[in-house]
This record gives sequence, structure tokens and C-alpha cells, in this order.
Amino acid sequence: MNGGLARAVGVVVATIADEVLMTQSELSRRADVPQPQISRAFRGMRVFTLDELDRVCQVLGVDVAAVVHDADLARR
Repeated sequence: MNGGLARAVGVVVATIADEVLMTQSELSRRADVPQPQISRAFRGMRVFTLDELDRVCQVLGVDVAAVVHDADLARR
């Protein structure tokens, strides 16, 4: 994957959400992040703020540091 780390994070989060069968709408509601922002982050068109990423990771039950680590590996 090419691109910056912040954009790669969105792709990793999208993959995790897919694996746990959570829709963007449900993630949006539970993390209090507007669905269009989640959609754009999943497609690499915007980056999550740190607060958004923290809330999204909490909802998905994953560690923020692990997501960033996986994104770093994926973008290489």
C-alpha cells in the first residue's frame, strides 16, 4: 500500500470493521463520528483525528497502537 501512515490507518480500521461485521452506520453511531467522515477515512480521502481514532478503536475492541503498527507495516 502506498501513501501516508494516517491514510493507511483508515484502511486498517475498515478491514477490522469488515472482519467484525460492523457497518459504517453502526460504527458511526457508536463512535459518534459522522458516517460520511468514516466513509472518507476508509477510502483514504481523509484522516481520522486522534480522538476519532480512539473512539473508533474502542468500539471495535482494538488497541490504537496496534492499528497504527499494522498500518505502518501495510504501507511499506
